[in-house]
Amino acid sequence: MEATVYFKNNKGNVIFEKTYALVSDSTYFDLEGRGPLKPGYLKEMARDKYYTIDSVLSEWEKGNASIEITKLEFVDTKA
Repeated sequence: MEATVYFKNNKGNVIFEKTYALVSDSTYFDLEGRGPLKPGYLKEMARDKYYTIDSVLSEWEKGNASIEITKLEFVDTKA
């Protein structure tokens, strides 16, 4: 699963976007432990851990952002 965050200026225009891989579709876990999510399971971030961006975004109006699920795949677990 991937989510994309769209950062907006004070006019509501998107000025930057960042996509985060929240859950991997790989059968192997990566270094952060993101692997396939089993049906009915939950995935939560550790307390005080945040996804960040490298850009300063001086024109971003703090708090003015939207998030969209941009990739979501389902696997047939009965196969």
